[in-house]
Amino acid sequence: MVEFLISLFMIAQINVTFRIDAPNAKEVFLAGEFNSWSSNTLPMHKKEGIWQVTIPLRPGAYQYKFVVDGNWMEDPENPAKTSNGYGGYNSCITITYDGRILFNYSKDAVLPKYIKLNKEEFGPPLYLIIYWHMHQPMYFKDTNTGDYMVPWVRLHGIKDYYDMAALLEEYPKIHCTINLTPSLLMQLQDIVNQYEKGAPTDTYLRLTLKSASLLTYEDKEFLLKNFFNANQENMIDIYPRYRELMEKRIIDSKGNIDIPLSIKNYTIQDFRDLQAWFNLTWFDPCFKSDVITLLTGKKVTIKPYIEKGSNFTERDKKQIIDMQFEILKSIIPLYEKLQAAGQIELTTTPFYHPILPLLYDNGMEFSYPQDAAAQIDKAIALYTKIFDCPPSGMWPAEGAVSKDIIPLFQESGIAWIASGEEILAKSLGKGFVSDDDKFRAYKAIYNGRHISIIFRDTKLSNNFWFKYSQLPASEAVDDFIKQLYLIYREFVNSATPHVVAIIMDGENPWEHYQNDGREFLTSLYDQLSRVNWIELVTVSEYLRRAPPKQSIENLCAGSWIGGNFDPWIGESEENMAWKYLKKVRKDIEEWNIVTPQSWEAMYAAEASDWFWWYGKDQDSNMDRLWDEMYRKTLSSVYTFAGKQVPKFLEKPIIEE
Repeated sequence: MVEFLISLFMIAQINVTFRIDAPNAKEVFLAGEFNSWSSNTLPMHKKEGIWQVTIPLRPGAYQYKFVVDGNWMEDPENPAKTSNGYGGYNSCITITYDGRILFNYSKDAVLPKYIKLNKEEFGPPLYLIIYWHMHQPMYFKDTNTGDYMVPWVRLHGIKDYYDMAALLEEYPKIHCTINLTPSLLMQLQDIVNQYEKGAPTDTYLRLTLKSASLLTYEDKEFLLKNFFNANQENMIDIYPRYRELMEKRIIDSKGNIDIPLSIKNYTIQDFRDLQAWFNLTWFDPCFKSDVITLLTGKKVTIKPYIEKGSNFTERDKKQIIDMQFEILKSIIPLYEKLQAAGQIELTTTPFYHPILPLLYDNGMEFSYPQDAAAQIDKAIALYTKIFDCPPSGMWPAEGAVSKDIIPLFQESGIAWIASGEEILAKSLGKGFVSDDDKFRAYKAIYNGRHISIIFRDTKLSNNFWFKYSQLPASEAVDDFIKQLYLIYREFVNSATPHVVAIIMDGENPWEHYQNDGREFLTSLYDQLSRVNWIELVTVSEYLRRAPPKQSIENLCAGSWIGGNFDPWIGESEENMAWKYLKKVRKDIEEWNIVTPQSWEAMYAAEASDWFWWYGKDQDSNMDRLWDEMYRKTLSSVYTFAGKQVPKFLEKPIIEE
């Protein structure tokens, strides 16, 4: 049951009381979109058999459930429910902007039409941080062929890493913070250097450049299984020839590709067109419609190939790939230019994107604080080498923090880090944080060391992925601005400058948007440029204007995903992967001489990405490939040292 109290006609937040009649329950928690569905951080309290908790919520639509003695339950007194996407339902409410509660899940809780969102009505602006996190794992590179096993650095480079910087040049008022992980930067540089020496950079590129008339049976099988690996709705179906090529595959009764029959159904020209289209679809839309002059002076467009559509030649394929690498060469210089102009702040992540607290001590006999420190120092060294200055801030991989790693950051010269609001709630000893708690910076302190820290707004940040991709661009941006307006009104008379932090992946969401999210981003930047009660700042700019006055002396361990480490440890496959890592780490300690290449492979094996795909909580559709790359990375620790690879590394962690 839900009750509410209206405090203002135009409310910023209202206190919402959730109740459930469960007299025999021993413990009850509230979980929902407002606390990232955490099942044990928002306890309800029992009074005369009724469990209840009151939390402040801003206008908007919310899904929720009760967790009664470990069992998830819908609200029995709320008839409104919506699908949870897994065959079940969540209870739901919508809070309107005039303080009413509707028992539905509606996007129509809008501000009155007379609100002029670009009018400065009150005092100082609301600060807004947009923090894009750009990351690619350190993919396994075959030492014999020089090929990376997957092409995602190359393809996201031409679709996202270039565009996310280039678009900012059109909106000079938009200040952003952008995180570039060392594993991404290093691979960007490596594949450009490799291609300029005349060598393909990954297995997919090698099979793209191979003449279609020379493709083997195994090559064709690879193409049919992997060259449709893109968002079907937004990256395949919009191109008639690409969709036609996908539909030529023969699918058996179990939903699998019948490889022998499918291969017979394709001509040599079909395979050549497939080679071309897989690479064409990943270009950013700007290259598909215009001639773009890169920072290097090169002019690039694939518009003629998009218009051609079919009957590509071997020469066409080579020219398409050449243009990819012209774009890739311009990415890092473009970020350098924007940082020098003061429009963006660049940050980095511990080198191979490890879950730093789990390296420090994962509770399973893996405890290597020295590796955690090395990952930080190596990242700073690479960043400084590329950008000619050290970073001020760092995004811990997956926002994963603990009090133990605070000294490591400060001793390395890092001034600030960021994480998720779930960590803030746990650190403050609260099941739910208020806006006043969330929209400010803190000083995290441990063992006499301290570092500034900010926290992302979970719901607003997640909207960029899960909600706004499903809406027309103007409607999505309008919703976002209205959410900010409510926060602005809430703190307009506050003496403390408040800041809203939007922190999210900078590459992965856009393929779920039409036209790679270009209309959404241009509309977002245009609106934010014209709203004068919002000021976009980088993290360091905000900290200079509003140094943290409140401290956190017990920074709780966890990540931006549920405030815990569950995606990387706990399931049997994940735990086995940690055991493999521990065995190899103990071996390398015992060697008298360890080559630098062996240490690099060891650090690479500590990356979060391997553990993410183990277990049932995540599925890449290529989990066995990730397992293979992980074990090959561990094996290379021995290979680089000239030692025999242990037999246990031949055994897959993922069982048949």
